[in-house]
Amino acid sequence: MEPQYNTRKNWFPGFKILDRYILGKFLGTYIFAIAMIIVVVVVFDYVEKIDDFTQMHAPLSAIIFDYYFKFVPFFINQFSALFTFIAVIFFTSKLAYQTEIIAMLSGGMSFKRLMWPYFLGATFITALSLVLSLWLIPISQRDCVAFEQKYIKDKGFIVEKGEHIIPFTGANTSLGTLFLRTETREELDRELGLIENNVQIKLS
Repeated sequence: MEPQYNTRKNWFPGFKILDRYILGKFLGTYIFAIAMIIVVVVVFDYVEKIDDFTQMHAPLSAIIFDYYFKFVPFFINQFSALFTFIAVIFFTSKLAYQTEIIAMLSGGMSFKRLMWPYFLGATFITALSLVLSLWLIPISQRDCVAFEQKYIKDKGFIVEKGEHIIPFTGANTSLGTLFLRTETREELDRELGLIENNVQIKLS
């Protein structure tokens, strides 16, 4: 009697040494890229707000733990998709340059099998973004907003003469730019009254 073999393909390809190698390159490049952009964002934000921190006598521990420590998850989630793309392009091009991909395909690995560690890395990053978006960021942003209201001045509207170019800025980031063309101050006040009633106007 001939043995009965299971010819059905296994849907789970496993997790081998080559998978760990590719996944490590993927996640390592992603984490490095995210870390670099977060450092740049934190430095620029601190330079922008250092006057407010000094004038409002914000304690160093509050700046680090109540603001920047809880400010980072938002930007990680915001830049995650972009730097996933950059990480894949960067480390895959490096693998191709070193002819590692050619060796993998020449060794009998299919293209679909090569994509398996990419899929695992993308699943991990997706799960991280969901955790940040649904749980961590809503909680951390409450403390960030409370810190901004206490230690960072609200710049409101700044109106320049001429065409009345009005950047509308909040406590943290710019929300947009309004371009108003008015002939008189009364028209300007009327237009602004339709936008914001309780904002002080500064004419440069």
